[in-house]
Amino acid sequence: MARLAASEKRFGTIAVEKGFITKEQLVEAMKVQVADELKGAGHRLIGSVLCDLGFMNADQVMDVLRCLDVKKAKPKEEKHEKRRKPPPRKPEKLQERRFGIIAVRKGFITPEQLVEALAIQLKGDMEGKPHRLIGSILFDQGHLTIEQIKEGLRALDRPFSEDEW
Repeated sequence: MARLAASEKRFGTIAVEKGFITKEQLVEAMKVQVADELKGAGHRLIGSVLCDLGFMNADQVMDVLRCLDVKKAKPKEEKHEKRRKPPPRKPEKLQERRFGIIAVRKGFITPEQLVEALAIQLKGDMEGKPHRLIGSILFDQGHLTIEQIKEGLRALDRPFSEDEW
């Protein structure tokens, strides 16, 4: 497990650290985010969900986004260098990019178990503990088997690594 560097902090973590929202409000927004995605509405950004719930306003969202932009900024490329394009994604994978959503859709876990695991992940991230993968948390809670984790990772075209688990 790796610790999240300052540049890897997520939107919700920064919003809580800035005092814009509480951990409880973030968990509530994650519940809505998961429910929407499972209904087929697609993945909504957490900032959008927090605004829709009235937990944050547009200025606060922009403040957090500015923090993310500053932290993720890369040195400018030289003009003569060509930018490498990422390999094209398979269309069927665009909807299924999140391990937890895949695990719910496959019937391995319930949406409630996913939200509980997300809350555990958030708590650890907020406390500066090593970042834990959702699959690892669900495995530790007895909700997933190694075979189910491997199947979920295959759906994401990601290899299973003993080091991560």
